[in-house]
Amino acid sequence: MVSKLLRSNINRMQIAAYTISNIVGLIITGLALQFYRDVAPDSEQGLQDPAGNARYTILSHLASPSFTRDAGNEISQAEVNEIIDQPWAEDASTLTTAGFDISVSLDMGGRGFSTALFFEGVPRDYLDISPSEWTFDPARPIIPIILPRQYLALYNFGFAPARGLPVLDERTISMIPLNVTVSGNGKAEMFRGKIVGFSSRLNTIAVPDGFVTWGNERFSPTGQTACKRVIVKLRDPGNPTITDYLRSHNLEEADNNGSARLLHFVKIVAASVAAVGILICLLSLGLLILSVFLLLQKSRPTLAALMAIGYHPRQLVALYIKGVAMMNLGILLISSGGIYIISRLWQSKLSALGMDCSSVYPTIISITLLLITLTMLSAISIRHNVMDIWAKKRPYSA
Repeated sequence: MVSKLLRSNINRMQIAAYTISNIVGLIITGLALQFYRDVAPDSEQGLQDPAGNARYTILSHLASPSFTRDAGNEISQAEVNEIIDQPWAEDASTLTTAGFDISVSLDMGGRGFSTALFFEGVPRDYLDISPSEWTFDPARPIIPIILPRQYLALYNFGFAPARGLPVLDERTISMIPLNVTVSGNGKAEMFRGKIVGFSSRLNTIAVPDGFVTWGNERFSPTGQTACKRVIVKLRDPGNPTITDYLRSHNLEEADNNGSARLLHFVKIVAASVAAVGILICLLSLGLLILSVFLLLQKSRPTLAALMAIGYHPRQLVALYIKGVAMMNLGILLISSGGIYIISRLWQSKLSALGMDCSSVYPTIISITLLLITLTMLSAISIRHNVMDIWAKKRPYSA
């Protein structure tokens, strides 16, 4: 009876405006958050995003036209330290260049194959796979090797058909024994090589950096070679200042890290859209608070009369808050359904492109927390206004 009496002064147009605006704001905020979670790297997964290995990049000095062996393209340790100090860089390490001659031979179906290669030493922390062994022991000279995944594709679709060789998958080629001949400084030795994996991150033939360091001391005429490339773990791969820094320091990326730049654009767009959604929610909250204030002022004589006959302000506050909570629950259900249905439209497209989409439930939890916050702010406003009436109540006059 009391609830019906209090609802008699409700402005239905104001409530409808609040409901619609809040639903629109929550759906916009939720969709922006969900889209960002679908296309951006997940902080839990860490090191790569659906569009590629955007959190790592390999830097080198721009190639200068020169016919000399060393054209001044070395990267000093001071430069590496400067890169690490940049706000967009988390860590960096040099790729150790092998300063000796390397040739690899293998036998496939009675047909021999031999080629000259190059090696670069890569620390384990910068690999995108986890080989069981990534060390080199001169007492047990087996060289673990990681090839770029593109190399296998070039072999299968280019070299193998032209030479009548079999097409190989990753597992099969990893079982083929390799004979690695290392020579230089008047010495030559043969080692056994084993392909332990294929990398989508590294565009080099990677071996343990310990092997390259040991080999340079033994086979390189100069003992150690200068660093030509550095691999960088990025804290913020989409930071636009990366491009400016590389240009000013005469550096270039081994791969055009366009996916990271696209990620930065997506981040800005998603944040902007989410901000618009939150702004709409806050405006709808302001509309609700204003509506509640006008409703309480309009119902002031009724509330004063109810308090005079023994109703405690907490009972009246609870009735109003219950009404707001039930209304917000309906808003949440409609908004959650809208977010789920609309997000499925683009998730099916992204899945067809081979991208792993995130679950929509964390997004729904996020907008639930946002709506709970709005409800609590509404409750505080209602309590303040009702208690103000209680403090200033006077005898009812019609």
